[in-house]
Amino acid sequence: MLDNFLQILPEVIFDAAEKLGGRCTGRFYALHALENRVYDIEMEEGPHVVIKFYRPGRWSRATIQAEHDFLKALEASEIPVVCPLTDDKGQTIFEINKVMFTIFPKRPGRLEPELTTEQLTRLGRFMAHTLRSGSDIPGCRENPFFSAIRTFCESGPPPVRRAARTGARRRRRGQRPARPAGPSRRTRARPRR
Repeated sequence: MLDNFLQILPEVIFDAAEKLGGRCTGRFYALHALENRVYDIEMEEGPHVVIKFYRPGRWSRATIQAEHDFLKALEASEIPVVCPLTDDKGQTIFEINKVMFTIFPKRPGRLEPELTTEQLTRLGRFMAHTLRSGSDIPGCRENPFFSAIRTFCESGPPPVRRAARTGARRRRRGQRPARPAGPSRRTRARPRR
């Protein structure tokens, strides 16, 4: 089975990326990943996509699906995450040469050199909100990603721990969770005068 993983050649990558329609330009970039193979693929029309090939034998289909369901729940809770793309049947996990893969839209991101106390507090609120959103999804509590978030909330920097504890207390009391602090979003730009 691992032999199939080693045979992920450009033709296989392009066939997988075209699974949901569209055509590749032939240009792709390998992205950093420890266990899986992840590629940024340029499409002829529309934005780039990111395709993730899962190492055979490492994750079960059920574990991957639980992670995708978790991402959908986070998105529904207004947490900014990137959810996998779906086909016309609603599937997010595909297979080529007996290797499972998922296609994501490419989203820009940035890495902050140092987080301020305000940013860490906001991060703690997001993490607490993430735990609340995922706790009702079957199989989510056993997911390594969910466990890592819980560990970070319990042992991360002090502002993260304080914000996460506050969110947990509000949940136990049945109060509405505090919205993560941040810049407000305008629905319409105002014209300049």
